[in-house]
Amino acid sequence: STIDLVEQQQNTPVIDFLKLSNTVTDATSDLAPAVRATLEQLDLFHRLSAAYPKYFTPAPSHRAALHAFSHSHLISPTAIEGLHQIGNSLSTLRLYHRLGVRYATLTWNCHNAYADAALLTSASGDTVVAPPLWGGVSPAGRTLVAEMNRLGMMVDLSHVSVATMRDVLGGSAASKNWTGSLAPPIFSHSSAYALCPHPRNVPDDILNLVRRRGSLVMVNFSPDFISCVPASAPGNGGLPDIYE
Repeated sequence: STIDLVEQQQNTPVIDFLKLSNTVTDATSDLAPAVRATLEQLDLFHRLSAAYPKYFTPAPSHRAALHAFSHSHLISPTAIEGLHQIGNSLSTLRLYHRLGVRYATLTWNCHNAYADAALLTSASGDTVVAPPLWGGVSPAGRTLVAEMNRLGMMVDLSHVSVATMRDVLGGSAASKNWTGSLAPPIFSHSSAYALCPHPRNVPDDILNLVRRRGSLVMVNFSPDFISCVPASAPGNGGLPDIYE
């Protein structure tokens, strides 16, 4: 997506998370290139914020964000989209936090060492519904979520499987002996499954947990996530049909 910085400056200032993204299809492969690409994106953001502080304002804390907001600056925290970007290292996660990353999406379109994704990329390059790997959050994922809570980094549940959503929101506490994230997680770009049955959308029982936990779902207005119906025929990787 794009944003017109000059036009935005003339309107009410907003917080616009800059998502640092690089894709992998297999999070068991060599993840060093993903870590390098993320660090290069963070370096670019910091150079832009030094050159254009009015438009790229880091927000290391809520006080800094409120101060920038009061001066009509565009507030630009950063985020990562998938924990493959930490290279299976909590040290890398902590480094990203020091560099300004304030939320992390637990998965992209692939499972990783920490959690199950809703979708994956097949060997043929197609996006398909993902069979479970961990059945939700893995044991390592529980440790990671606790570390994100300690750091003050928001847990993002867009892209994850329904089982992962339920685990992090505490809906599996009785069966898995884990109460999930201490802080309310977010969905940075998801929609309602009842309205559009896409595997990445949020079912009603999960929305009840969202309400109970004081969490937040930010609606994804891409047609794939708001204008769909159950698949009319087998195939298409289990994804729904899109209607105009």
